[in-house]
Amino acid sequence: ELEQAREDMGRISEDQETSNEELQSANEELLSGNEEMQSLNEELETSKEELQSTNEELIIVNRELMEKQRELNRTLNYLEAIIANLREPLLVLESGYRVQIANAAFYKKFDVVEAQIEGKSFFDMQQQLWNNYQLRNLLHKVLPEKERVVDEEIIIDFPSGKQKSFIFNAQEIVHNTDSEKLILLSMEDITERKMTDGYKKIIAELKKTNEQLDRYVHVASHDLQEPLRKIMIFSDLLLNGKDNLLENNATLKKIASSAERMSGLIKGLLDYSRVAHHGELFEPTDLSKITREIMTDFELLIKEKQAKVDIGQLPEIEAIPIQMNQLLGNLIGNALKFSNEGVAPIVKVSSRAFARKDIAKYPALSPKMDYCEIIISDNGIGFNPKYQEQIFLIFQRLRESRNQKGSGIGLSLVKKIVENHHGAIYTVSEEGQGATFHVILPVEQPR
Repeated sequence: ELEQAREDMGRISEDQETSNEELQSANEELLSGNEEMQSLNEELETSKEELQSTNEELIIVNRELMEKQRELNRTLNYLEAIIANLREPLLVLESGYRVQIANAAFYKKFDVVEAQIEGKSFFDMQQQLWNNYQLRNLLHKVLPEKERVVDEEIIIDFPSGKQKSFIFNAQEIVHNTDSEKLILLSMEDITERKMTDGYKKIIAELKKTNEQLDRYVHVASHDLQEPLRKIMIFSDLLLNGKDNLLENNATLKKIASSAERMSGLIKGLLDYSRVAHHGELFEPTDLSKITREIMTDFELLIKEKQAKVDIGQLPEIEAIPIQMNQLLGNLIGNALKFSNEGVAPIVKVSSRAFARKDIAKYPALSPKMDYCEIIISDNGIGFNPKYQEQIFLIFQRLRESRNQKGSGIGLSLVKKIVENHHGAIYTVSEEGQGATFHVILPVEQPR
């Protein structure tokens, strides 16, 4: 029994050792699991911190998005207010050129409501009012070719039979996303403005014509003075002279010539006054012929002052004959009138082609045109070079003298005539040493 008990005790002891080993192994596993749990716990803590940080970032992003949404809403409200208050009609067109939206100005201008146009084709709505070939062609290029329509004037035919002029502007509404492409189209009715501008232009032309007529009325007496003076002098000679038939015939011829000359001047002034657009009066004008006629007017003055007048060959240009008569008459008359006391006047009239290289010096001249230069020089009293601009001002006289009378209109008229003919004029003079006037005129008027 003792032996059996010893064996049992031995087995129990072995079993206990085995159990101890298992318990020790289990304890080690528990310790290992505890370490793993601790590691997991640390990882969870780290994840919790990361989640908390991410949550804070999301809150910040959400606040920023809400603020941006508010800003966007404010911007949209601002733009809608601007569009609603624009005076010009405005449309947004979507695919197929259908109207997505229109502003209040469009509805008011064309007396339509939303149901009549929104969702409808732009070219079909309003009884195909906008189905204009030119407008359609322009809008077809906006999206495919990325072109902008800028201030394109197009005439639209209305069903009533009236025509109205519109200015169109259009461009693509650009989005950063691949959303539907839209066209912003604005239009402005300029019919009344064009009519007003037309009236203003007509009024300005009439005002200009009236001013020119006033100037020519002032100088008409001056231009007619020489023929009348000759008629009076020759009439006196005829009345008080002897009964010499040959002399009387010659005197009568001179009277008739002066009367004919005066009649031509009056007719020219009347023609000028009747034509609103002076461009209709331009015609080929022989300046040599006009100068010869002017010399007959100054025949007595030349004889009285014992003047020598040298007339060179002058060209034929496109001009208004009556104005060329006044221009040359004033310049030659001044050369004879403003002479040095006791010195016989010497007047030279010549011409030459104006050099192209000098055209740039005068803003009124065009490099595309040919010009001639008429030169009138004398040995008279001249004037100080500092007055070379002042002498062309109306009613401006540099001297007051009983022997040298003048209205102060002649040279201002000369300059105006030169400007009417798209030319230029300048002077070269020294006091007491005569003066030279250079008149630059186009051979043909611009078209």
